[in-house]
Amino acid sequence: MEFGQLLVAVDLTLRRTEDGGRASVIVAEREGDFRPNWSIAVPDPDTVGGAPVLVLNPATLAPGESARAVLLPLYPPFWVDVVVGSRLFMYEGARECGTAEVTEMWTTRKSNDQEGRARARSWVARI
Repeated sequence: MEFGQLLVAVDLTLRRTEDGGRASVIVAEREGDFRPNWSIAVPDPDTVGGAPVLVLNPATLAPGESARAVLLPLYPPFWVDVVVGSRLFMYEGARECGTAEVTEMWTTRKSNDQEGRARARSWVARI
């Protein structure tokens, strides 16, 4: 039996380097290239779930900048309390590097659903 894949659309803002964020830009040229961890509702580096960035627009994001992104949660039960409007905190290791607000969520019909991935690409293209 094949299960669907949860996709989470967010407005993502990276912390500025001088505020403790990362020092370099994110370059996400391929789906899933950038693989941060996320905490939900409160910043907590000890309670995070992995969710690679499936698509990012723009594909290059510098500290302090914002972008639209779609996350691909690796363990959907961790995300059960996430709803539209939820605030997420992005981590690389123990360092908080950004925040995101959930703007849309959907589940694809199966884990490798190209229609769901096309919807994700279309969503981030709307600016």
